[in-house]
Amino acid sequence: MYCSWNASKTRVLGAAWLVLLTGCGIVNNTNVPRPTKAGNSAAAVPVAPDGLRLGFVWNAESQNLYPVLGVSGSAHYGDGALTPDPTVIAGAATSTTSSSWGLVLHNDGKLEQWTFPSRNVTALAQGVAIDSKIVFSPLGNSAALVSASSGTAVVVTGLPAKAQMATLKLPAGFVAGEAAVSDAGSILAGTAHGGTGIQVGVLSDTRGFDPVVTVQSWGGAGFSPGASGDAAVIGDGASGQLLYVSNLTGTSPVIAPL
Repeated sequence: MYCSWNASKTRVLGAAWLVLLTGCGIVNNTNVPRPTKAGNSAAAVPVAPDGLRLGFVWNAESQNLYPVLGVSGSAHYGDGALTPDPTVIAGAATSTTSSSWGLVLHNDGKLEQWTFPSRNVTALAQGVAIDSKIVFSPLGNSAALVSASSGTAVVVTGLPAKAQMATLKLPAGFVAGEAAVSDAGSILAGTAHGGTGIQVGVLSDTRGFDPVVTVQSWGGAGFSPGASGDAAVIGDGASGQLLYVSNLTGTSPVIAPL
């Protein structure tokens, strides 16, 4: 018999996995209100002194990353984390209880790793496609810069201490902007599937692209935390269905609705 407890449990599981889809301490939103010093504008969002970081937001207008400080339900923007630089075109960052780090892309294709709040900068690469979307893994130790124009994904693993780079070729029919990355450096990517939806699969440097499931439209995706990258949640944007996929690194992934 289907009881209210089962319904509640299903909603809780779905909500928990939606949190996973967003990653930990990471917000990649270019439409957030522009942070400002308190009193500068009644319509802007005031900043707060430095404190506990819940994550970061990227604001394209000011070309800066802003920490989200405080606790859930009572949070504020902090000061811009980057030194003002008109050549910066994209950024994303993540936080743990002890440290914060991010990736910053410049308009000449230069990629840098930043450490916050010290603002220590390490050059990582040159020639990265400037339309790249930066995505962090759940624990923040890997990231991907996904470019539809170049058909590549630059994967950064070993963050923050020993960053290593690899470039993967995106599968044919890649749906621009739709990707997630695991802590192991694998990528969940969507490809156009003959006009019948989007085929979602795992892309890695060892196995290439392995299709997993077809959805009507991309509704978000996220790996479970951990080095194995063996499980993920995939959302169908048309039906609202969440799918839990396990054994991603095996020969027969297991798919279960949430």
